[in-house]
Amino acid sequence: MNEVPVKQHHKMKERHPQLLDAVDALGVAAAKAGPLSEKVRQFVQLAAAAAVRSEGAVHSHARRAVEALLFRLTYVQAVQRRAGIDD
Repeated sequence: MNEVPVKQHHKMKERHPQLLDAVDALGVAAAKAGPLSEKVRQFVQLAAAAAVRSEGAVHSHARRAVEALLFRLTYVQAVQRRAGIDD
């Protein structure tokens, strides 16, 4: 996956690297501890980005949500093929 930081996030990271490192670490810890799948987390983040009209974040989270959804669909299709189930 090609991860290009959103301009605002990149600027904040330059100005306040320790703060953004802490925020990123919090996000990783919450993802590991929480009950939400990657797909659901990306859709929630997409909704939040859209709510605050952050164009860069909307693009980023839309791409990640689609990637998470496609990964899940690919996984389900592989399991179905292995089990001999055709759609």
